[in-house]
Amino acid sequence: MSDEQGVAENREPWELSEYEVDRLLATADDPRLRRMFGADYDELRDLAREALPATRRRDRGTVVFLPGILGSSLGKPRALFGNDTIWFDPVSIAMGDAPELKLTESSPVKSLGIVPLKHNFIRFRLTIAGFRVLSFHYDWRRSIPELGKRLAEFIAADRADEVMIVAHSMGGLVSRAALKAASPKVRKKIKRIVMLGTPNHGSFSPVQVLQGLNSTVQLIGKISRTDPVDLVKSTFSTFPSVYEMLPQPDVFDEFDLFDRQSWPTSPYRPTAARLKAAQEARAGLADPDERFRLIAGFGQPTVTHLRRAESGEFEYFKSDSGDGTVPLQMCELDEVPTRYAVSEHVDLLKHKEIAKAVIDLLRTGETERLHERPEVSRKLGEWIEPEAFRTVVESRRAWTADAIAP
Repeated sequence: MSDEQGVAENREPWELSEYEVDRLLATADDPRLRRMFGADYDELRDLAREALPATRRRDRGTVVFLPGILGSSLGKPRALFGNDTIWFDPVSIAMGDAPELKLTESSPVKSLGIVPLKHNFIRFRLTIAGFRVLSFHYDWRRSIPELGKRLAEFIAADRADEVMIVAHSMGGLVSRAALKAASPKVRKKIKRIVMLGTPNHGSFSPVQVLQGLNSTVQLIGKISRTDPVDLVKSTFSTFPSVYEMLPQPDVFDEFDLFDRQSWPTSPYRPTAARLKAAQEARAGLADPDERFRLIAGFGQPTVTHLRRAESGEFEYFKSDSGDGTVPLQMCELDEVPTRYAVSEHVDLLKHKEIAKAVIDLLRTGETERLHERPEVSRKLGEWIEPEAFRTVVESRRAWTADAIAP
């Protein structure tokens, strides 16, 4: 047995650190990781082996990588015998620990590290390209401006004179919040920000979370044998970040989702205080400037509109104008150079050609890769009743990278 194989051999893969996972992928054939990564394992192992010697050649600059919501593991830090991981630990979830993620002032739950799934693809490829890659994990339950302040402090403390940011999904909003919160010196230190699938104007996915219809909420309910609506009321409704990523009025004006009266009385109606706080949090995001670049996914069935049915519930319109999570119109930003890829939301991190485009953008600010414009018809689609979303989880795999994608 190699030293790497002996690392925490009695621990499950979600209990391993980012460093331990990277080393095991590069130097061993670990059955725990093979089970967790599934069909992605062989490709990740090859990338890890190529990235390992590349860590000695980091002359392209420093990149801070941010995952999106759900992309950082959460749990209770322990001084000995590893951390008590809750997200994502299927055993912990099955035992009914998900309500411990409820966000309170005294909550002992913290961000523990990057969830080692799709994120590894882009991290390894950036390393192979010669970048020094730093991962910034964060407690994705919390308010985005609060997380932005922590990112600004993280960047300020790093030794590099300049840094670039690659941010997936919610991570792009955290990056904008960091730019707003940072001192002039730190703002000047940030050279480039490349966002992947960021919900700059929100997304309908948080609406579905708060209605108990999001596939992740339903999956956790299924594993823990808990009604998804009960999970929303006890746990997910306490996350400020969810409210802060609701569709913004500048792109969705059918009705005001920040007005409590716009919501159905059941299964869950947000409080006016939470909605007001979320609306005010938008002031904590910096407006994009010449440093920003964006890659948006399209061609996937995505909820792109919303209406109230006669029953009082929301009905959802699906089209291919998005990445399955974020509609194009809620991702795009005026004046920000954007390239487009046929990709699901989480797979924006996986595709080789997207990674090459990211590397181009970091190096020069420009790329000819991917699509110059999305090839979709934004008018085609269909209205979906809520019940259709309640059965989606039955067709998903038990507990994999695909299963926990937002």
